[in-house]
Amino acid sequence: MGACAAACPFCYTDWIRRDPPFETPQLLRIIDRIVSDFPTVGRVVLSGGEVTEFVDIVGVARYARSAGLRVAIQTNGIQMHSRSFTHALGQSGGVDAFLVSLHSIQPEIHDSILGIPAAFEKTTLGIANALAEGAAVSTNTVICRSTISGLVDLVEYCVDRFSPLETMRFSNIIVEGAAFRNANGLLVSLDNVAHVAIRLRGVGEKLGVHIELANVPLCIDPQGSLNSSYHVDLQRALIDFSPFYQQNRPRGEKYVKPARCSECTLLRQCPGIQSAYLSWAKSVPESIIPVPGASDCG
Repeated sequence: MGACAAACPFCYTDWIRRDPPFETPQLLRIIDRIVSDFPTVGRVVLSGGEVTEFVDIVGVARYARSAGLRVAIQTNGIQMHSRSFTHALGQSGGVDAFLVSLHSIQPEIHDSILGIPAAFEKTTLGIANALAEGAAVSTNTVICRSTISGLVDLVEYCVDRFSPLETMRFSNIIVEGAAFRNANGLLVSLDNVAHVAIRLRGVGEKLGVHIELANVPLCIDPQGSLNSSYHVDLQRALIDFSPFYQQNRPRGEKYVKPARCSECTLLRQCPGIQSAYLSWAKSVPESIIPVPGASDCG
């Protein structure tokens, strides 16, 4: 599902726009394999590109739901500004959870990131529509130079306008694709990410919303706000179904672990630091500190 009208400068899958699009029968066969080969899997997440631009998204979601899977969608939320479309996803497609990208409470920043006029208005309306359908809604925000100063304000805004939110996820940049080409204008140091993570966790606890980090070494927040899907064992288990690997096109990001990480009790489950980030930063961040005496995640 590679089509996407947005042009986010940190998109790490922008190459799939140039690949042949998935056809509905391909997607249904993948769903059949998940059900037959992994009977303990209870949920699928449909993503892209921009999954809501896929012409048969409601039908694919409905098929997954009829196969006994719960269905979630990862989206920029723009198409969901239509109440009827969001209703179709929920009622006809059986989608019960949405992860919606929202990068700033300043419309000009959000619109500029996506390259779509009125994107902020449509995305926020899409979130409201999904909540009105009774779905579980989480937000995803990419941490970059244009967003990092407004992350705490974003939490306060979302809790005030969209409660109840399931989770607010804050994702460090994956340095490949468009993000690799635009790295100098996007990346912030992991030390700054670690600092803002403390503030985000504090405001999340105060306001009663779960804060989650993504694409960072586990020691950045050893108290556990990193989703388990970013732990190494689960990533390996999901490789077989990844379109990157199915098309013999493995994702390009490479990770390394500095020598100091050998003493960390989170070593086995932590992917490490992206090598492309280290090439940009020129040194290992001070926030990469071995975690002593903690139980290994997973």
